[in-house]
Amino acid sequence: METMNSGLASLHKILKDETRSKAILLLNEKGAMSYTDLMDELGVVSTGLLNYHLKVLGDLVQKNDAGQYSLTERGKLASRLLVEFPEGTDQMERRKRQRFYWTAVAVSQLVILVTVWALHSTGYIDFARAVQSSVAAASGVALAYIGYKAWSNRPEPGSSREKSRMKVGYTVGGAWLGLVVGFFGPVLLTLISISFGGPNFMRLIDNTIDGVLYLFFLTSVALGGGIGGYYLGRRNGFSKPRWMTWIDEKLGF
Repeated sequence: METMNSGLASLHKILKDETRSKAILLLNEKGAMSYTDLMDELGVVSTGLLNYHLKVLGDLVQKNDAGQYSLTERGKLASRLLVEFPEGTDQMERRKRQRFYWTAVAVSQLVILVTVWALHSTGYIDFARAVQSSVAAASGVALAYIGYKAWSNRPEPGSSREKSRMKVGYTVGGAWLGLVVGFFGPVLLTLISISFGGPNFMRLIDNTIDGVLYLFFLTSVALGGGIGGYYLGRRNGFSKPRWMTWIDEKLGF
């Protein structure tokens, strides 16, 4: 039973993509198709993209001596799943993505809040700064919701729509990283400094910088991070990072 469940989970991971599921249904209907016909029917605009999907389909498809593609026995099982449970596979994948994503959001927010109030209890930051940081962390839930909506409606790999989305992703990701560095950088420097008998940088910041200047500082590092993220993305052609592809394919998100 465990082997069967793992096999079905593997199929769900492969077939969650609309192009791959359409390819399975086409081959089930036609029996066998040439590479060119399959490309035309799927509406795929590049051979690289089709090769990518065929690679992911793996042992669900096979190629005969005439160069045509057809379904293997496992591929026929996949086609039956798509025909008999067209909504079930989508629902399972959607629930899996929701569980993982919101668990990650909850854990990250908890880590931030625990860190903030631990710093306050040990005297590294004052009460006002702890409240400011807590409010900023809580507001991140709204950003997480926006990210989830974009994540659950992913475009085709390599498409112009994906590149447009990654342009925004690189920029927003850079801004977020800038905020993380801007917040945790002084904390880390303070911990290192104190461990070597040096000054408490967080206390010095609290004594010399008011709330408005601190917000200006965080805004500046976020802006700088966003600009840096955009130029990094442009240098990479706004392609999807390998770690994101790894998450999509290996973990099935």
